[in-house]
Amino acid sequence: KQRAEKFASYEANRVGGAIARASFIALGFTKLVSNTPAGSSCPYCHELNGKVVGVEAAFLSWGDTIEPEGLPPMKAGINYKNPPYHESCDCWISPA
Repeated sequence: KQRAEKFASYEANRVGGAIARASFIALGFTKLVSNTPAGSSCPYCHELNGKVVGVEAAFLSWGDTIEPEGLPPMKAGINYKNPPYHESCDCWISPA
């Protein structure tokens, strides 16, 4: 894929997470949890599975790193208040 295609695809996926987050806030929830599907093979996502944050907080803040054992660290380049956290991420958020 071309860079622009990858970016567009990634941002389109981020919209779904942002809509879910906004919906939970509108419904009055004050905490959110990051979820990883059972059987997911992504060690980066497993590091965030079950993490609970307040609705105004980020699951990953700019500069934070996720360092699964045996893999290079993934450094956050933005504040991630909802998934996806990386390309091909299949995480989601739910009320905590």
